[in-house]
Amino acid sequence: MAEEGAFTKIWEQFAANLKNGWSWSGFERSVMFMNDGDANFTNIANVIGLDQVTDGRSIISVDIDNDGDLDLIGTSSRTSPHLYVLRNDFKTDRHHLFIELHPEKRKNPEGSKLLLTTDDWTQRRDVALGYGYRSQPSLIQHFGLRDNTIVDKLEVTWPGGEVQVFENIPVDQKIILRQGNKKWKSVAHKEHNYNATGRLATVNWHKFWDKLQLLSHPYVKLDFTDQKALNVDEPLNFATGWEEYERDSTVTVVNLWAPWCANCRREMPDLVGADLDTSNNIRVLGICMDEDKTDEQILTAIKDWGIEFPVFHYDAEARENLLNIIAPLLSAQGGLALPTSLVLDADGNCRAILQGAIDIENLELYLEQAAFERPSDAEQAVLGADL
Repeated sequence: MAEEGAFTKIWEQFAANLKNGWSWSGFERSVMFMNDGDANFTNIANVIGLDQVTDGRSIISVDIDNDGDLDLIGTSSRTSPHLYVLRNDFKTDRHHLFIELHPEKRKNPEGSKLLLTTDDWTQRRDVALGYGYRSQPSLIQHFGLRDNTIVDKLEVTWPGGEVQVFENIPVDQKIILRQGNKKWKSVAHKEHNYNATGRLATVNWHKFWDKLQLLSHPYVKLDFTDQKALNVDEPLNFATGWEEYERDSTVTVVNLWAPWCANCRREMPDLVGADLDTSNNIRVLGICMDEDKTDEQILTAIKDWGIEFPVFHYDAEARENLLNIIAPLLSAQGGLALPTSLVLDADGNCRAILQGAIDIENLELYLEQAAFERPSDAEQAVLGADL
């Protein structure tokens, strides 16, 4: 009993030490080993900023800025968890290929297998959920190709067992493959080391929507004229036809939110301010995606949050219909996340989608630079085919 009591005291003291900021692993520095290709490994953590003394918990590699190289995202410390991002700024002349899979009747491609063959070797990737301790990597697969400038063959085994083969694929890009479709969609990378936290570059909206992260398929149409908002009497109307659209017409930001969403509440003052500001040509409407709340409960949240723009409360059926409409716009990695904002032009066409708290200043800058030109018939046909 004496030994058991002593052991208990040791753990109590250890727990107290952790609570006061001590390290579980004794402030051991994190390591990262580089393989030189001949099974020789060198610790490079100290030269890339990864040799932290906080207790590492999980880490994944993903191209967070879409510039064609893999970055690192990790979490550290048992006692005070935090997230860190290491952006890859190393220059290289090696080639690569990213592959995004869209199986039939499935949102995620888990269970898929890829065999990529170049002129000198074959690589395999299996799409799985979970990666190490409490980690989920991107479902977009990355292949390093060294000096190869063409992929000779890519064999994809879909989750149901169907096999498709694609040949002669150019490198240094991301391709999107849809099950049953023999062609792939090419997605160009942003400029290398593009700083996703900086100012948005000057763009032509309908031709280069990839310049704004999460902007995709701009010609999905949303119409709210038959919906009744909780706090307005008049339905909303959109202009009709490109011919009637003027550059200073209002842009509509449709904000999807829920009362339980902390980030939704955090961004709400900015959205309210943008809607009240008559100089920015932005109007806002909200859609509450919490089907379990009553209208009275939603109105209480509207009042508490100081929301002054129109808010629609969708029931389960309306919510499902909206999700089906915007599904092609959402990230394949996880579907809808709240808050999400849809940016519509005067015709009700969705031009941009932003998942996460919105940055009104950068959005206003983007709208100032965006050009709403009518696409040619050929361009519109291609954009429509993407859906």
